[in-house]
Amino acid sequence: MEQAIKIVSALGLVFVEAGSLAMTDEEKREVTYASEAAPKHITDAATFLMFRDGTFQTIKEGSNNFTCLVLRNPNERFEPACLNKSAVESVLPTYEYHTARLYAGASEQQVMDEIGKKFESGELPTAKTGSLVYMMSQNNRAYREDIKELISFPPHQMYFMSRLPDDVFSLENSTFTPGSPFVFQAYPHMTSLIIFTK
Repeated sequence: MEQAIKIVSALGLVFVEAGSLAMTDEEKREVTYASEAAPKHITDAATFLMFRDGTFQTIKEGSNNFTCLVLRNPNERFEPACLNKSAVESVLPTYEYHTARLYAGASEQQVMDEIGKKFESGELPTAKTGSLVYMMSQNNRAYREDIKELISFPPHQMYFMSRLPDDVFSLENSTFTPGSPFVFQAYPHMTSLIIFTK
């Protein structure tokens, strides 16, 4: 019996290694980029996704409750992100829709209007309380729609929740320094409290 368990375990290891070897160079690079988002003890066992053909597709299966990916758009946004289980269930659908529509040629305002309508019709969820997204890469580049510029954005963590009134936290004057909080209210159906990290 013990010998059989060893054989099964060995076969499982072979299949895992074979799956890893089967990744393309592009997928391996994506895993490397996405791994910048969170501490190593999280990314070592995370699932990894890659955006292609209009959806986020799994390129590496993990064994913990985190999923990592890189958020991009046609304006060269580059933000590695690792989402916990609650965020995968309730924030990722919006990320995916947002990304797909921008690559399809829709404007940012058009997409936000669509997201609001899809939430109202029950097609998109709001964020579950406890939804966490790590974005702790030193290489974050975010596109600011208001000034039409790509900017470097500090490493941070995002704590999502259902949409709150705009002035509920009174944190408009964030310094964007470690420990400084900031409220992200871009999505019409979700609020995120951002905490900047080192």
